[in-house]
Amino acid sequence: MALVNLSEAARLAGKDRSTIHRKVKDGTLSATVDAAGNKAIDTAELQRVFGALHGAAKQQGTTGADVAPLVGEGASEIVALLKQQVADAEARELWLRQRLDDAEAARKELELRLLPAPAPEPAPRGPDWELRVFALVMVLAVAAIVLWGAR
Repeated sequence: MALVNLSEAARLAGKDRSTIHRKVKDGTLSATVDAAGNKAIDTAELQRVFGALHGAAKQQGTTGADVAPLVGEGASEIVALLKQQVADAEARELWLRQRLDDAEAARKELELRLLPAPAPEPAPRGPDWELRVFALVMVLAVAAIVLWGAR
């Protein structure tokens, strides 16, 4: 990433120089010291703390979202690599979801195999079963009366 001095950092962040000093002092913003003893701040660190950088984007006539010129020459390769990683992650997620769906279907099939067979329903009685029982009781009653009278 690109290192800038405190004045340039203030301009890029759209803040006062005193704000940058204060953020460095309280540890919110990281700064490095070069061989000459000057403090320098990484533009990525500015983006982390303050969001989109304003100064360079306005100067170059681009939007605040387009900070590729600020982060160096390898930004397009990094973006391409990140896009590939996102595509790989999406493909992996799709594969995992398919595996999960397959496992769920297999679980349901095994569950159905392990459940006991449903009990057969009793044969429906006809509407005349009560009449047959009554007739049987009457036959037995008549037989008992006949046998009782024969004594």
